[in-house]
Amino acid sequence: MDHMNQSDQPRDQFPRGPTVSGTPVQKQSCPEPNGQSFLPMNSPKEVSRVKVHNERVSTWAFSDEVRQVLEPRSGDQPNSSRTGTKVSYMICPQNETLSDTSALNLPPKDYIIHLAQIADFHLNTNYLVFDYPAFLDQLNSTPLQSLKKASEVWHVKLLMVIALGRLFLGRGATSFGPPGIREFLQGVNALPSNVVISQDPLMAIETLCLLATYAEAADMHSAAYLFSGQASRLARSCGLDKKRGLSKDLESTGQDYKQNLWWTICVLDQKRSATIGANVDYQVQEPNDSLLSSHRHFGSISSLALRFNLLVANQLTRIMTAFSKHAYAGTMSSAFMNEIIVELVAMQRLGKETGNMPPLCYEQSLQTVSRPVATLHLLYYHCIVIATKPILLHLMKLPRNEDDHKASINGSLEPAFAIMRTCVNAACCSLNIMSALREQNLLEIFSFCDLEITFLAALSLVIANAVIPNITESSFVKVAKDVLQDMSQGGNIPATLLKSELDEVLKLTPNLPPLHGRASHSAPARRPATMVEDGRVLNNAILHVIEIQPVGKQSHYDPSFRHETAPGSSMGNQQPRHEAREATALIHNPSWRPSLPQANNGVPPPPNNIYIHNFDPAEHGFTFDMEGLQWLDNVQ
Repeated sequence: MDHMNQSDQPRDQFPRGPTVSGTPVQKQSCPEPNGQSFLPMNSPKEVSRVKVHNERVSTWAFSDEVRQVLEPRSGDQPNSSRTGTKVSYMICPQNETLSDTSALNLPPKDYIIHLAQIADFHLNTNYLVFDYPAFLDQLNSTPLQSLKKASEVWHVKLLMVIALGRLFLGRGATSFGPPGIREFLQGVNALPSNVVISQDPLMAIETLCLLATYAEAADMHSAAYLFSGQASRLARSCGLDKKRGLSKDLESTGQDYKQNLWWTICVLDQKRSATIGANVDYQVQEPNDSLLSSHRHFGSISSLALRFNLLVANQLTRIMTAFSKHAYAGTMSSAFMNEIIVELVAMQRLGKETGNMPPLCYEQSLQTVSRPVATLHLLYYHCIVIATKPILLHLMKLPRNEDDHKASINGSLEPAFAIMRTCVNAACCSLNIMSALREQNLLEIFSFCDLEITFLAALSLVIANAVIPNITESSFVKVAKDVLQDMSQGGNIPATLLKSELDEVLKLTPNLPPLHGRASHSAPARRPATMVEDGRVLNNAILHVIEIQPVGKQSHYDPSFRHETAPGSSMGNQQPRHEAREATALIHNPSWRPSLPQANNGVPPPPNNIYIHNFDPAEHGFTFDMEGLQWLDNVQ
């Protein structure tokens, strides 16, 4: 088709020039027919910037917590080493041109189809953000000259599909935003009222999901949270969350489509809330059987991927709930440690479900890496890194003087070290995957998922290597910098600033004396974790990444362990899904080696050097007691 060969030359490439704020930005070299740039700035009041250093966004929140530990040791005030005000894309939220839905020239219809194919490929593999066949049917049945006169919701949906298609093509970013920012802002300004939206709920829900997806890529995380929350409430208002009692508007729609759309809403809502540390609007409640097990007969990788995505999102919400419960404690209590262990065991059980999905790499070569499956693995590892973050901070804060050193470096810290090893394993696997994607040119330049896990994994390894020197090779942090650099060169401004932030934290880490092995100079040489070069090993790594082992009892990943609330209830008043009462049955394998699967289909087990087993031994022997974790309350 001709549209497949049409070049997507960006119409918003700008030469450098001064703005009202004195900051160099880009001006349009190919103006619109009216001679104006697509985002005219008539006064300084029309220009605003998205704040990158937002203490609520997960990436910056973690970095701020690390700085609060490191900078006082160097004599600086927290965050004092940050140079200048760090801001993201400039936006023009109010503009007469943007408010006029006829001001934006739509591309030819065949090129719209091309952009829709791109959006469908990137979005609907692991989600169901919009119904691609239905979109094409409506597009083909509407004359091009009538597209702008169509219903308001359809017009916004059309603009958002175009915007996301341009976004995934990755060309045309400016200081105003990622590719497709024109269509996004046009769609936001054209979005009708709730009265109009509620008249066509399915199209409105898809449109809100598309808006939330683009807003996240444009570093507008609060807006993304609001869009996904509105989609959730609209879906529940017409009964999309129920198997029966649907509104008449939804009765003719396929059950699979409605179920997958509802689960997509739940995934988006839970992830957006975790990003900014807000409460989820709703959490799906499922029957006793595993989501993945009970729907295997569908045979659809998209459906299976969505269900795995949902389980990871649910787990992430439970982890964030545990964090909220202990947010004001200020110390690492035994109860908090218990809850982290329980959630990690739940993640361990969930990781085994990946055996029902296609492999991450189809052959030994990492060149066979699958982008959709890689995304699922990254989401899983991201959840583990988030869960272990309090332990890293706890180990950073432990006293480093000689007297306290002898009291601290003993068996009482082994649970914390086991959790840190799990974090290191997950971070290493994440950066292994990101490296493989980068080598195959499969990075999504404006994907917040790729950006977040790259930065968080690198920052976690920086902390781990500060606590225990040489726990990994330096190549992992270099991979993270290379990924952030590629994203930065593609126009991702947050990636530029996060790379700078990572460099600044690296400069501060010498202020933190090592914790483990400081008093033991005769310890055997450690084997730092190294990059994995075998795709088959990377496939199986997800089975072994968590080093907390249950003894004699089933993992807590069990659908029976859910909130004791009725389906359809709001998460606002929910209590944690279960007590940590059985965490006392968990011990760490004395050999510090992960358990092997019962059958590996001829695939060799992962080499020892990709996991962290060999710490310096304790200076004195100890008896490891996991049945009375109250001793953790005495660790200062």
